[in-house]
Amino acid sequence: MANIEEKIAAILAAPICKKVTVCGLGKSGIAAALFCHSLKMDVTVSDRTPYEKLDLHELEAKCGITYNLGGHDEKYFTGADLVILSPGIPEDIAPIKAAKAAGVPVVGELEWASNFFKGNIIAITGSNGKTTTTSLIGHLLSGAGFKTFVGGNIGTPLSRALMSGEKYEQAVIECSSFQLETTRHFHPHIALWLNLTPNHLDRYPSMAEYGAAKRRLLELMGPGDLAIIGADDENVLALAKDTAPQKIHFGTSNLCVPGALVKGDELTISGLPGVKDVAFDLKHPILVGAHNHLNAAAAISAALLAGAEAAAIKASYPTFKGIEHRLEPLEGASGLKFYNDSKATSDQATATALKALKGPVILLAGGKDKGGGYLATRAAAPGKVKKAVLFGAAAGLIADALQDAVPVEVVTTMDEALKAAIKAAAPGDEILLSPACSSYDQFPNFEVRGQKFKELVAAWVKENG
Repeated sequence: MANIEEKIAAILAAPICKKVTVCGLGKSGIAAALFCHSLKMDVTVSDRTPYEKLDLHELEAKCGITYNLGGHDEKYFTGADLVILSPGIPEDIAPIKAAKAAGVPVVGELEWASNFFKGNIIAITGSNGKTTTTSLIGHLLSGAGFKTFVGGNIGTPLSRALMSGEKYEQAVIECSSFQLETTRHFHPHIALWLNLTPNHLDRYPSMAEYGAAKRRLLELMGPGDLAIIGADDENVLALAKDTAPQKIHFGTSNLCVPGALVKGDELTISGLPGVKDVAFDLKHPILVGAHNHLNAAAAISAALLAGAEAAAIKASYPTFKGIEHRLEPLEGASGLKFYNDSKATSDQATATALKALKGPVILLAGGKDKGGGYLATRAAAPGKVKKAVLFGAAAGLIADALQDAVPVEVVTTMDEALKAAIKAAAPGDEILLSPACSSYDQFPNFEVRGQKFKELVAAWVKENG
């Protein structure tokens, strides 16, 4: 292991490797391959998906890339100087094991790209709220005059930023547990760990392994770094306790004095290193609900620590327009309101969405089960959910969980679910797509799922508006 760690450190210190294999051709893999090609490396890309089912137009525009598709030939892994692993692919697959056994370093796209970024890195992880918090930090820093990149697990891989030619001062990076699994030297100066609730238990054997992956973010930081910690989450507090960075707490408890204390709509910042004590009004037209007040507290704390002035934050905070697919209000008709919360891919995320709405709610949920159960959704549903219309592979599991809590109807597709919801709705009802599941049974990702929902709603509104 020490030998491998030394190799990774040497490669990250200077890109001395010549032969690179990129495993997995999603957004991160393609970006990593293009970036390595721009560094004049000998690049092989490998994916078990056949050629005809992949979009490779960007790679095919480059000369000299080797393709290993429809499966993974181990020779491209054991014969490489470095393997870059896409976050959606676990480390326990055979070619990755073979590479490690042969002494070939394996790193993730985030680890690799971050080594080349020259500005300040702010990294955000958590089970829920990552995307809103990441986007809000980027918005606040941009409003304060910083040239800011926002990406990682959200939208654009960091490798893309490195190829853009832009000279970013700040990189605000959403980090999934999958990305953090492969980090060995990833070292942000400011990190945020928002919360830890059951998620991705279709990949991790238990919450302990899931939490350990998240904890990697803080384990690689030093005493001169800053970690913004969700004080309302006992799991996060316990796991973050013995890590090296200086802790700054945000939340609603006395642990947040000093720190970032939320009381109703007011945020009080005190005792942050290099930051004057200040208060903020958290009322916002889109960031509604207690969970969004916590997201805002974390984001504002990070922006202040990264150098943004309080006055600039107060000016730009009200102009934040939210993010697509996260409790996104859509145009309604016939007295019905519609919300696209396709990014809610966990039980807790759906429960949080239900708490944020006034109701009555007709909930559309379902997709590919992630192994975490649906107890939080069940707890949040009574008195708020008028009916749950369930679709996709996990519909039966969710129906069992909601049994006797709210009326349930099971259908096959999201299209059918929306039709059933509209049929059951009355003026004033809120129709909420908040799946509590990943999309991979019927859609390639949550963005496509959310866009399809928006199109279906828009078509209905056009006919009935």
